[in-house]
Amino acid sequence: MTSVSERKLTPPRGYLAVIRTIDRFTELTGYLFVIPIVPLILANVVEVASGAPTRSDALGHQEFVLNYKTYEALGPACLPV
Repeated sequence: MTSVSERKLTPPRGYLAVIRTIDRFTELTGYLFVIPIVPLILANVVEVASGAPTRSDALGHQEFVLNYKTYEALGPACLPV
């Protein structure tokens, strides 16, 4: 019996066919699907930069720091511990 590390793991043929189709689509179209989205993103950036609240601000979310497995202050003194 061969162990898992000795066997060559290959994805199923159907999976590979889907990946190749996606690759061909990307090669043909390039990044044309991004072009309609760019003006929307830029408009949102300008709106937020001029003082409008973000979606998370409008929902009442606030920034916070989550310390993970540490109890010593790693950042500036203004960060809560």
